[in-house]
Formats: sequence, C-alpha cells, structure tokens
Amino acid sequence: MRKLAASSADLARSISEIASASEAKSLDGVALAESVGEGMVEIASAVAETERVAHAIATAMEEQRVTMANLNDGVGELERIGQSTASAAEQISTAMNDLVALAARARAQAQVFAREGEAPVAGTNG
Repeated sequence: MRKLAASSADLARSISEIASASEAKSLDGVALAESVGEGMVEIASAVAETERVAHAIATAMEEQRVTMANLNDGVGELERIGQSTASAAEQISTAMNDLVALAARARAQAQVFAREGEAPVAGTNG
C-alpha cells in the first residue's frame, strides 16, 4: 500500500508540475496573443497613415497637373500675343513706310506748286 501511496504522490506531483507548466505556457500564450494584438493595432495605424499620405500625394499630383495645364495655356496665350504683336509691328512698319513715301510725294508736289506760283503769269505785269 505504501508503494501505491508513493506512486499516487509521485503521480500527483507530476500532474501538478504538468498543470503548472501548462499554466505557464498558457500565460505565455496570453502574453503572446496580447503582443500580437498590439502589433496588429500598430500595423493598422501604419496602414491608415500610409493611406493618408498616399491620398495627400495623389491630391498634390492632381493640383500640379492642373497648375501645369494652366501654365501651358498661359504660355500658349503669350505665344499668340507675341505672334499678334509681331504681326501688328510689321503692319505698323509697312504703314509707316507708306506714310513716309506719301509724305515725300506730297512734299515734291508742294515744291512743284510753289515753283509754279513763283513764275510770272503770262499777260500780267507783275
């Protein structure tokens, strides 16, 4: 009977050790699960921040695209104005040349009339 009692005591100790080890492993598992949960929260937070940054970048890129389109429109308008100004300058230059030629002809005509006015008119005593 003693042997049975000793064997039962050994078995009870083994069961107690196994239960303690199991409890320790269970506590380790709980701690590990909590750690994994915290890691998941951090990952979710990082993903949300990444999404926010990606959205901000996409918004900035769209603003840049619109700005570049506006700049291109402005440059095109400046080119049209430059061409128009060049054309107008050419027309003004041509008109000025025509006016200079007209003034020269008018001066020549005026000189002809002035000389004719100086000559004595036939049949008058003057």
